[in-house]
Amino acid sequence: MDRVITEMTKAKGDVERQLRKYIPEIIQECMAFAYLGKAFTFEVSDLSDRVNSRLITLSDAILDDIESRAKTAIKYAEEVLEYPVIIRPAFTLGGTGGGIAYNHDDMVEIASNGLHRSPIHQILVEKCITGWKEIEFEVMRDAAGNCIPLCPMENIDPVGVHTGDSIVMAPTASLNQAEFDMLKNAAVDIVNALGVEGGCNVQFALKPNSMDYAVIEVNPRVSRSSALASKASGYPIARVATLIAIGYTIPEITKSNPDGSIFQPSVNYTVVKFPRFAFDKFVYAKRDLGTQMKATGEVMAIGHNFEEAMMKAMRGAEIGVNSMRLKAFTEESDEDIKRRVGECTDQRIFAVYEAMYRGCLTHEEIYAITKIDWWFLDKFQNIANYEHFLEDVKNGKAELTLDKYKELNAIFV
Repeated sequence: MDRVITEMTKAKGDVERQLRKYIPEIIQECMAFAYLGKAFTFEVSDLSDRVNSRLITLSDAILDDIESRAKTAIKYAEEVLEYPVIIRPAFTLGGTGGGIAYNHDDMVEIASNGLHRSPIHQILVEKCITGWKEIEFEVMRDAAGNCIPLCPMENIDPVGVHTGDSIVMAPTASLNQAEFDMLKNAAVDIVNALGVEGGCNVQFALKPNSMDYAVIEVNPRVSRSSALASKASGYPIARVATLIAIGYTIPEITKSNPDGSIFQPSVNYTVVKFPRFAFDKFVYAKRDLGTQMKATGEVMAIGHNFEEAMMKAMRGAEIGVNSMRLKAFTEESDEDIKRRVGECTDQRIFAVYEAMYRGCLTHEEIYAITKIDWWFLDKFQNIANYEHFLEDVKNGKAELTLDKYKELNAIFV
């Protein structure tokens, strides 16, 4: 057995050494694919009319070092686009090295850092669309062209906060039927045009009160969002993607599972994903949220409605709360709470709820500051109203009837 383990270890090392020899070629192939994908995506989704962007790449002959590339990016941002702009480095995970530049100084810092962090020293400089709704679709497609949109998801935080740091709800709630159909069809069209075989995640930005949208990114693979979509919908995304990879089609996979384990899901309940941060361990870290992911984990909760799922997620996150009121915020003044609502941190959702619970900010004022959709604000207000009612019951100002108990049981028990 020891001899076998030794030989396996040696073989693994040989494979790794061989792979290292081809890494430069692999990167070049990836870059070529990225260029083709960029042009192709513009043709498919008409991005050229929605997002004015440019790739600052290694292939630019005049750019022979990171400093000159940064200068080119800054010039493009200031002469072609207008601040704020979003910086997105190539081939980094979780938005590492990226961010939103609101002025020249921000641009210098983020562009230089992004170029350093990118393994191919490439960044994308694009128009900032913070404040738009962020919608995701998980799509499954096989080699025969069969395509199924599986699970639509909506971020509570608007564009500008990394989806991994945002509270996410499935299915979508704030879209009307026309908006939903438009984005669903666009997701299917993009996946078909790219010829993806397996799971694919498509992220959209939708401008509020309009039919204008932009494609944030397409992940032609099973991703972190796929795990959430799979658990939320009950559809075994990883299993089906594996079967597609070895040649099966979706009808064949469905037919071979008469028990209904493989099906096009219909989510008639509510799922909430709540991110978990480790700022309690990294006390000197900045709590500000942006395009770089900072969450170290997440919890998922299922309920009959949003209020129930949200309260379950709050308790499941193990952050010391059993409602949406953060103990530290209950001791702060109204002015401090108003200030916190305007700070995009991991604790902003608690500040929003505290402001609604106290009534120190109206829904209009909260929306103007945070761009959190009215649908979610109304749901938070429902929870606040329930909590006020329970306080009145505790103080003898209201009576808890059997019907009211049944209504509140699933949310607060």
